[in-house]
Amino acid sequence: MRTTLFCALLLVLAGASSGPAAEPSLTREQQLQRLRVQERQLLLVQRRALLESHRRDLQAAQDLRDKGFLSNRKYQQLRHTFQEAQLNYDKAEILLEETKFELLKNAIHLIVAEARKYTSPEGRSMVDIVLENQAELHNVLLVNPALSPEEARTLLRVENIYVSLMKGPIIGEPYELRVSSLEMGERQILTFHLLQEVDDLVVSLHYLDVREQQPILFARNTTRALPAIAAAQASQVGELGQEALYDLALERPAAAEQIFALALVGLPPRCEGTFADQGVKVSQVKFADQATKARLSLEIALPASLEPQLVGQPRAFFALVTEPAEYARINALQAQYGGQPIPETEVRKLNARYTRLELTPKGMGRLDLLVDSHVLELGVGETAALNIEILNRGSVPVRAIRALFLGPQGWESTVAPDLILLLNPGQRLSLHLLAQPAAKLGAGDHDFLISAQGQVGEQHIEAPEEHLTVHLSTPTDWTFNLLLAGALVVLVGALGLVSLRLARN
Repeated sequence: MRTTLFCALLLVLAGASSGPAAEPSLTREQQLQRLRVQERQLLLVQRRALLESHRRDLQAAQDLRDKGFLSNRKYQQLRHTFQEAQLNYDKAEILLEETKFELLKNAIHLIVAEARKYTSPEGRSMVDIVLENQAELHNVLLVNPALSPEEARTLLRVENIYVSLMKGPIIGEPYELRVSSLEMGERQILTFHLLQEVDDLVVSLHYLDVREQQPILFARNTTRALPAIAAAQASQVGELGQEALYDLALERPAAAEQIFALALVGLPPRCEGTFADQGVKVSQVKFADQATKARLSLEIALPASLEPQLVGQPRAFFALVTEPAEYARINALQAQYGGQPIPETEVRKLNARYTRLELTPKGMGRLDLLVDSHVLELGVGETAALNIEILNRGSVPVRAIRALFLGPQGWESTVAPDLILLLNPGQRLSLHLLAQPAAKLGAGDHDFLISAQGQVGEQHIEAPEEHLTVHLSTPTDWTFNLLLAGALVVLVGALGLVSLRLARN
């Protein structure tokens, strides 16, 4: 262990000797801390050198004692001196480690960056605490300037942080939350349920060997008079090109106003939402004189197509009950995030009550085979050749499409290409079908089956089957038909002559 620490010390000293030109300006306190570290490092080096000197003296004295040139008493004195040097070196090593640990501890600074009290959609009083690690990188570089940024950030990571809300006794539920890890500059939101209504409280933090308390005073909550809003089924799956429906229930406090504004934030791109009251589109909700509850429906119209990365992925969005004056902030929030998901923490900052909804756009893959003719005339021994098209009529890409061209016994059939890696919505590709009959195959009708199948995610997609009839005819058939036709012509001509002679007579 001492060898490892000694190597680490050499690394620290090497880092400390790097040029000051690249070193950022330090505060007076940081300069004092750097001098303190360098002093401890120098003390350790001195005691290491003294320890090595006494080690060599002790080894030489042991050789002299073994040869009878040195008394045992003198040897024991030298051994005692070496042990004192070892003890002093260990103390210097511990002192340096304590100094570095103190610097690291002072470099770590946890703060409550934000604290917000609000009422949940269920009517519970809630508090969001935003905990941030505002560690100072300079203090770590004082320990070892040679550290890389990644190594320094690793040292400034704080693990096992315990957080409670107090005002005298603990008033937050859960009573204590544990943050497993918080990187330098990272923020984490902790949500508590308040067990009693307060306007101020104390956030208690416990990490490393530090216990501290940070008092918090809340701003006045302005959302209590707004109705609560909830959805019977908050998560829906919607087909592209179709609509997804949500049933919403609203409940207002008895003393609240009668009319409130409605809004949506965070919808997926090109999706449009509409509130309706008994089938009539509305942009606000109006309660009857004595009513405290109301029901609305929310219809989300999905586009016919979406970016592939959005299909099949659940997307959170929010239905809001608010005041008309809040529309400006809502529009600004929408513009800030564009088509990207909006964090719930941002929605909580609005003067609104909301319910979190979820929509999963679901695409549909549909393959069709386009065949111009279902009958093909061939002579015996000829090869059947046919070009058809395969079309993706669905709303999502279809992958790994395999086409099949199956004929009856005695035929060899192929299709090219037999594998299509990707077919996008609306895209079509040509397929070339070939069928070669066996030499002994005679005239007649022969039925073929054309099919195709592919994958959309884990879903198996099949195209409707198409049938092709190949009619084979032999040369003998054509000769017989020609002779028969000639005989009919001769017969018709003879009958005509006989009829003419009879008419003259």
